[in-house]
Amino acid sequence: YLHARKIAHRDLKPENLLFDREGYLKLVDFGFAKVIKDRTWTLCGTPEYLAPELISMKGHSTGVDWWALGVFMYELLMGYTPFTPRGNVTDTGSIYSNIQNSAFGIDFLPEVGSTARSLMGELMTHSPLVRLGCRSGGAQDVREHAWLSAFDTEALLRGPRSSGHRRGDRSRGGARSPPGREGYQNAAAYLTSMQERAGARAALSLGGGNMFAGDGLQRWEAPAALKGIG
Repeated sequence: YLHARKIAHRDLKPENLLFDREGYLKLVDFGFAKVIKDRTWTLCGTPEYLAPELISMKGHSTGVDWWALGVFMYELLMGYTPFTPRGNVTDTGSIYSNIQNSAFGIDFLPEVGSTARSLMGELMTHSPLVRLGCRSGGAQDVREHAWLSAFDTEALLRGPRSSGHRRGDRSRGGARSPPGREGYQNAAAYLTSMQERAGARAALSLGGGNMFAGDGLQRWEAPAALKGIG
């Protein structure tokens, strides 16, 4: 939707995604978003998610969002971002160096399958000309990747009303079983980790060349279902 209107968000990260009342993710914080007709050169965003062409300031477009999506996907599967040295999000020099190094080796857990690795690799391709999402097929190329083959993107785009009921509405067969204790433990641990790292990122969110701007982050409060678990 944004890219079709030549808008780049330029700050995709977990802190900028919120769930609505139906359980769907919404992209927020458009402080760095910009209409880009050709290219732009401003260095902005959060260091861990910056695309190589953004760091080099040689000109970038909407392709930086696809790179950030690859980093975000990696973080969801691995629990940390791919170019962060030993989890130190404040070492921006090393982060930038790793991002710009096309030979940098990204590590994966054995549980991460080949199709997932393929998708992340194509999203985090250094050249925006051949990066997945930047090719002639655009976003459709991403939707058609093998890792997403079993996911109904059209149903997602139609939204909750297309199914005729709200998620969790028992009267219409929409009830879902709650996650087990292990699922809550994993969620609590992940969200707590994200909260701690978000504090460090807040001071490193870039805007306007070398100007540093805080995110205005608020402390994450664990939902009642997660409190006292883990």
